[in-house]
Amino acid sequence: CFCKEQVDNKLYSIERSTEKIEKLGAKIEKLRGDIQGLDTQIGDLGTKITKLEDNMTTAQTVRDLEHKDFLANVADMDGAIDACKRALEALKSSKAAMDGKTELEAASLAQVKAVATMALSVASRTAFSTRQLTSLQSLLTAGQPGTAYQYKYQANDVIATLESLLSTFTEKKLELEQEEFDDNAMFEKRQLGWANEKKFAEKEKLEKEALAESKREEEAATVADKAQETKDKT
Repeated sequence: CFCKEQVDNKLYSIERSTEKIEKLGAKIEKLRGDIQGLDTQIGDLGTKITKLEDNMTTAQTVRDLEHKDFLANVADMDGAIDACKRALEALKSSKAAMDGKTELEAASLAQVKAVATMALSVASRTAFSTRQLTSLQSLLTAGQPGTAYQYKYQANDVIATLESLLSTFTEKKLELEQEEFDDNAMFEKRQLGWANEKKFAEKEKLEKEALAESKREEEAATVADKAQETKDKT
């Protein structure tokens, strides 16, 4: 009869509505789980990006200090090289002017002692041999009160010592420059790696943020659909 048909239709409608509400509820739960997972990943990516930025900043600070030390060390080497060259020039000129005499005149001796003082000041950064250090100490004490005319230096020996020092300083400068080049190359490679890693992390974070926002909108729409379906059911 007509009444039974109406009841059957009503029951069928209720069953379909109940099924739809359950599906919408399940969809909402899944969306919320997806959003929660994305939010966790977004937070982890944010932490990763911050750590990479801190690594880059710290590395830059260390590199700047290392470069500052390099400049200071090279300046010392340049000063020592220049002093050696000037002392050698003065010694050779003095030797020629003294017609074969082997005692150093005061002006030349002052420059030699200046080289010795400078060389000893950078001894910890320069691979001096024991013989060179002994020669430096001897050069430094030359001409001190009471010993100026008691200790005689052979010009050729002093020149040989200065030439040896000049070679050592020049080699040390080249070593410093190579070390700086290698350190900077390694620094730039590491910074580039971190920068690329940060770039990819930022891209992934933006993509996940967009996806999370899309799922939030979908969740809101699904919640509204469920509410409307629940209302219509009753």
